[in-house]
Amino acid sequence: MQNILEKGFVPYSSQLQYELHYQKSTESYTVAMLYNWEEIPIPGPQCNNTKRCPYPLFVKYISEAMIYEPSTFTEICGQTPQEVFNARVDNFMATLGEAKIVKKN
Repeated sequence: MQNILEKGFVPYSSQLQYELHYQKSTESYTVAMLYNWEEIPIPGPQCNNTKRCPYPLFVKYISEAMIYEPSTFTEICGQTPQEVFNARVDNFMATLGEAKIVKKN
């Protein structure tokens, strides 16, 4: 499956999804990548081909893997890639509402 990602595309009718996981022990988030429902290593030097990548490192990986240069993206979208990504994550986290994990003191 790693070879599929190295080609830069996935075959027709494949599924590539990302999951955001909360680690209670470290009170931090990690990202997992699934290909056709199977968790696979996340490529790149930031994530070291691990199956769970710390969220800040994953954001860095995605930012560096973007097709558009950040300045072009900003010109087209009116926001920086980081602003768009953060807004989408914030929006997703807001949809969790009552299901949000409550940190214990």
